Amino acid sequence: MGKPKDGKRERYIPLPGELLADLYSFIVDSRIEPSERIFNFTTTRAYQLVKRYASLAGVECDREAGIHPHLFRHGFAVNFLKQTHNLVALKELLGHTSILRTMIYLRLAQVDLREAMDQVNFYV
Repeated sequence: MGKPKDGKRERYIPLPGELLADLYSFIVDSRIEPSERIFNFTTTRAYQLVKRYASLAGVECDREAGIHPHLFRHGFAVNFLKQTHNLVALKELLGHTSILRTMIYLRLAQVDLREAMDQVNFYV
């Protein structure tokens, strides 16, 4: 996955089978062409939604407080790495062009990795 000239990169989004079937039905029923966007979801709209639901939950949403849409991406990355330990798959899912960019999540997942290593018996 290289970086196209417009600055946007292709991303893979894993979807459960049932959701994928519903999405396919929606595309067919709506007669959406392959070149069309299914959802017009901008960064601004994502921030508006996070701010709205954080407010409803009683959480202040701003960059200083550390609550912003990109936090979900980081949370996903750390949890994916903690559960799978698969840095290469994470790189592809995040759309990074370099594994070095993805390696920042190793530090965040390191505590759990140490706990996992403590459970390994090397003398078996």
